[in-house]
Amino acid sequence: MVRAGSAGQVVWGCGDTFITGALEAWIASEEEDKPIDKVFLRGSQMGQIGGVLGVVLGTLLGNINLQMPLILGGSLCLLLGLVMVRIMPETNFSPAIEERQGLLKDFVCLFKLNLGFVKGAPVLLALLAITLCGGLASEGFDRLSTAHFLDDTVIPVIGPLNSVTWFGVISLIGNGLGILASQLLIARMEKKGTVSRTSVVMSTSAGYILFLVLFAVGRSFWFMLLVFLLAGLMRTIKEPVLAAWMNDQVDEKMRATVFSTSGQLDSFGQIIGGPIVGLVAQQVSIPWGLVCTAFLLLPALFLVPVAGKKRD
Repeated sequence: MVRAGSAGQVVWGCGDTFITGALEAWIASEEEDKPIDKVFLRGSQMGQIGGVLGVVLGTLLGNINLQMPLILGGSLCLLLGLVMVRIMPETNFSPAIEERQGLLKDFVCLFKLNLGFVKGAPVLLALLAITLCGGLASEGFDRLSTAHFLDDTVIPVIGPLNSVTWFGVISLIGNGLGILASQLLIARMEKKGTVSRTSVVMSTSAGYILFLVLFAVGRSFWFMLLVFLLAGLMRTIKEPVLAAWMNDQVDEKMRATVFSTSGQLDSFGQIIGGPIVGLVAQQVSIPWGLVCTAFLLLPALFLVPVAGKKRD
């Protein structure tokens, strides 16, 4: 069973590597005549709605059999891929490499093109660095927050709400707040035409750091719940706006590669940041691990103004 699970994780990781950045590049190419900020925000909002449905359906099925949510989720992903092949157009794609020379040579050539493009685009380089910081500051939050709730506060039992059920409720509330916040930002864009990406990314990054530190030092369940939800909300708002900002800095032919690079930098940040905060949590305490997680995003506060020097 363990070996099968490990093999599944390897397959999942390989598949995720292939699609990382591809969806954003695909959508940006096909919807280039629409406000891309709004498109990405709407996509994030739909993802939050799917998360709500997933939590409810997964909980119901999990009470019957723990394997059923996993089987259904995998089946739906497979079905989605088949449906997308039929209904999703790809009319604006133009490859970065016109003539194929073999897998290895194409890989090297594409890597050189990508590296040269990024080096010549300081704004894009700053945005990619912000993405890396986001990856560094996400793993600790995702892995240590549950342990902080369980070890450092008393989770109230209210009727059927025990400690297990509470985490499902927290997920539902977080998704609901994300849907609402995305809708408010979309409404603001429709009214004013645009939003300052610099202001949004700066304020959400600073808010994430502040709320995560408050969450780390908190001991009251209700206070911790509030700042935990706010910290998650900051990340939910920041990511689609940052993706839209990055899209405007990328040549159409390099879009898929650059978005893929962004996704890999986020993953690399998680790989590096996870062990760092895990070591702090193990050797010192979970709250200090969370504080360390928040501080890993601090460089982004200096990088955002660098990227914002060019009018967004």
